[in-house]
Amino acid sequence: MSQTRPTRTPVSLALTGAQRGVYYAHHVAASDSAGSAAGRFNVGQYVDLAGGVDSARLRAALEHAVAETDTLRILIRGGGTAAPDGGEEPYQVVHPELPWDAPLLEEADLRGADDPRGAALALMRADMAAPADLAAGPLHRFVLYRIGPRHLLWYQRFHHIVADAYAITTFTRRVAEVYTSLAEGRTPERRFGDLSAVVAEEEDYAASDRRTADRGYWSGLLAD
Repeated sequence: MSQTRPTRTPVSLALTGAQRGVYYAHHVAASDSAGSAAGRFNVGQYVDLAGGVDSARLRAALEHAVAETDTLRILIRGGGTAAPDGGEEPYQVVHPELPWDAPLLEEADLRGADDPRGAALALMRADMAAPADLAAGPLHRFVLYRIGPRHLLWYQRFHHIVADAYAITTFTRRVAEVYTSLAEGRTPERRFGDLSAVVAEEEDYAASDRRTADRGYWSGLLAD
């Protein structure tokens, strides 16, 4: 995950190698008769907040963390929406703000349900199974499910093209750090690095002698 430097215009970047793999796999899955298989590329978790949370402060912490995380403000362009090989090479566009209209943090009060936790988990499973539109988003979702007087579940869902398990853990810890800073009246500093630097590092490697040597090594090792 990466921090943005303030910008007022969207920035176009190549996909990383990992993102490119997810992109093509997503489109292959989406091309089945129902298209629902693309939902398998959603990843996420929920955090059990048994002691409650200040929802306004959590929203502010999320706003800060998303503002410094380039990958959470991207949409995918190019390559065609139906056939990944039918058009220009796909690329990502980093937007200065969220490029879709959905709220950053949703809240749902399920205390009136017969089984509030079960109801929340059912809603999470349904959302995790829903395919995302890489060109229109949203590519992530955050929901606070209230299941008791001071008991909430913070649900997080990401498309795999923007986050993996390690990134989700890192992002969650970052939101917690910012939340604590805000609670203590401190201004949190930015922490993550530029996505453009990650892409540039990959491109440098792809054009390097080191990649040629690595390719030779693995081709020889797997020759049989």
